Amino acid sequence: MDRIIPTKYRGVYAKAMKGRSLKSAVKAMCYECFGYSEVADNIKNCAGTGCPLYPYRPYQDQPWKAHQMPVHQRQNLKKPTKPIKNVELLTAGKGNE
Repeated sequence: MDRIIPTKYRGVYAKAMKGRSLKSAVKAMCYECFGYSEVADNIKNCAGTGCPLYPYRPYQDQPWKAHQMPVHQRQNLKKPTKPIKNVELLTAGKGNE
């Protein structure tokens, strides 16, 4: 490791770098972003809404529930696509060769 990582956070960093846990990877990124200082408070109150990991950051009550995000963050989420109504049209002709 060429970074200076406090001993307390080395396990999470090592687990993330080995590809064993996506949760550890997100935690390690957040820890590094805040310089390993007062991590829980800083991450919980993070204002970096432009970060792609923002909705998944640790130390939230339920980070995966988009309805708990402020309105300005929800507007940036990808809207679900509508289901295709006429699937038969897409599959017509397949297997008829």
